[in-house]
Amino acid sequence: MSELIHTPGLEPDYSESLTVTNFIYETEFHKLKQPLFTKEYKVFLVTNGSGTLTLNEKSFPLFESCVFFVYEETTFELSGSSDFEYMHISFKGEHIPEMLKSFNISPDEPVYYNLAPLKEFWFSSHQRARKAYYIAITKGTLFYTISFLTPEHKNPDFKDKDLYGLIFSYINAHYTELDFCLKKVAYTFSYTPKYLSAVFYKEKGLCFKDYLAQKRINHALSLIERDNLTSISEIATLSGFSDPLYFSKVFKKITKYTPSDFIANHKKK
Repeated sequence: MSELIHTPGLEPDYSESLTVTNFIYETEFHKLKQPLFTKEYKVFLVTNGSGTLTLNEKSFPLFESCVFFVYEETTFELSGSSDFEYMHISFKGEHIPEMLKSFNISPDEPVYYNLAPLKEFWFSSHQRARKAYYIAITKGTLFYTISFLTPEHKNPDFKDKDLYGLIFSYINAHYTELDFCLKKVAYTFSYTPKYLSAVFYKEKGLCFKDYLAQKRINHALSLIERDNLTSISEIATLSGFSDPLYFSKVFKKITKYTPSDFIANHKKK
């Protein structure tokens, strides 16, 4: 079965008229002479440290994982901590002002915060672009980045709590599926597995693998205690384990009982 994904109306294809000219990882920013001047449009991703962007007589705080834009023919200044590093993509094209406006990107509010999922993606893209398909990868990175930006990200204090809630709701709905894994969650929400692993540890205090195992074993306990199931193979499958032996190993690790012993003890009650 095929699913057609589209947006209502006719959406302009700006990629045809857009040219990317470089994709740079700047690790020696302090050696650059300030202020800076750009003839082209630039999008930056802060990869480490913190700093300040001074643009059009306004100052904007910069933190790790924030994205900001500088328009063509613009003088700007960057200051930062000793560990301040960033990456940037330069681009140009006849319809860029129209394109940026269509995505609600403005030179008056050029900074977007808390975009941690993009950091690993940029690093990976930069490495791949050095080897082959430079233009395609760099242009793809630019548009992928723009797709993440929302008005809420213009607030430095913004946290994706609602998104985290959606992720955990998704897990609750699918964790008993046999093919359910971290990569599937990451793909569904357009995040990297590495980033989601960090989210889980921060939010739950344990890694995704342990979190998933705990939920599946809790489900297995419910099948035994509530539904009175006794087949270890059936309980394992219904709890998301394709291998009954592995299920038994995880079950004992978490409950301190083998499935057989737990079932036997439950029958005595």
